[in-house]
Amino acid sequence: MERISMTGYVTKAEFGQGSKSEHDALKISSGPQEFFLRMPNQNPFEIVAQNQALIGKRVRVEGFVEGKTLFANELQVCG
Repeated sequence: MERISMTGYVTKAEFGQGSKSEHDALKISSGPQEFFLRMPNQNPFEIVAQNQALIGKRVRVEGFVEGKTLFANELQVCG
């Protein structure tokens, strides 16, 4: 896994479209880079209320990337 630090906007997107694993997920985008955002110790099939509040916000995330997923270790809302 690659360590990454990224600042971008959080949106809600569909993960696994057309599969048995299809569900809503958080996504972080910054220019050409975008990753599905996984928070520590949380069910990836649910967006909890705390994370729902991040949608539309600009955040800074540090974590590890595997494929198209960013596993967040630290997250801060920017301004």
